[in-house]
Amino acid sequence: MFFVYMNYLQTITFRLVVIFLLCSTVGFSQSITRKEVEGKITSLIRSSHSDVGVAVLDLDSGEKMGFNNKKHYPMQSVFKFHLGLAVLKKIDEGVLSLDQIVDVKKEKLDTNTWSPMIKEYPNQDLHVSIKDLLRYTVEQSDNNACDILFELVGGPAKVNAYIHSTGVQDIKISATEGEMKKAWSVQFTNWSTPTAAVQLLEKFYKGNLLKKAQHDFLWELLVHSIRSERLQTALPKDAVVGHKSGTSGRNAQGVRAAFNDIGIVNLSNGKHFAIALFVSDSKESDEATIQLMKDITKVVWEYYK
Repeated sequence: MFFVYMNYLQTITFRLVVIFLLCSTVGFSQSITRKEVEGKITSLIRSSHSDVGVAVLDLDSGEKMGFNNKKHYPMQSVFKFHLGLAVLKKIDEGVLSLDQIVDVKKEKLDTNTWSPMIKEYPNQDLHVSIKDLLRYTVEQSDNNACDILFELVGGPAKVNAYIHSTGVQDIKISATEGEMKKAWSVQFTNWSTPTAAVQLLEKFYKGNLLKKAQHDFLWELLVHSIRSERLQTALPKDAVVGHKSGTSGRNAQGVRAAFNDIGIVNLSNGKHFAIALFVSDSKESDEATIQLMKDITKVVWEYYK
């Protein structure tokens, strides 16, 4: 009987030890703290020979983090999200409709720019719906479709005024894709602070900008936007990401003015956050910049997971 009792005690003791070890390695583990997140992101930014701005906003609690948030970063194609908002607002107001057909003469189209639309319909006049123009602009970052939409809503100044009317001020939209193409300096007139970018994303996420049908359509476009190695590949596959990236060319000195991504991330654990990543004035390789952006995104994910 004594030996049976001792075996019983040994079994219980072994199980308690196993439970303790499991709890110490899993159950009692803690996520990284905000201070650790800020320290890691600051170190990553300092490691890059670029001007890097980052903003993160918890869409549930409102908690904010920001790095270099007073600087004006050139947006490049990130501003196609802003344009999409402005166009869909006109649809909400009944000024335009998604099914409205726009006629464009082929002479007005730039054949020497990024334009999946004219690759699909080469050397011809276009008869395209506003819905399709938005798909080309936001999903595929088409420069011709973008400038057609700018013309429909009255130009960059009108889009800029609409964005400011939402209460987000630290954004400036002054030039079309065609105008940016004319001179290197023009792209810097379309700028945003990282904080302003996540503020606008928050307003969109909360449904404060558009009616539901238009909101859902734009969210669909963002989710299906050209897959980004900068943001999406740093997150788990079950995360839902709606984003808009933007990239400039390089000048004669090899400097890339803009390498950006902004987006809303919905994690499977119920967490939601907005993030803006702006990299400017960079001589780093694209591979190094992508890795930097992925590393920053992973740190943020680690905090929220």
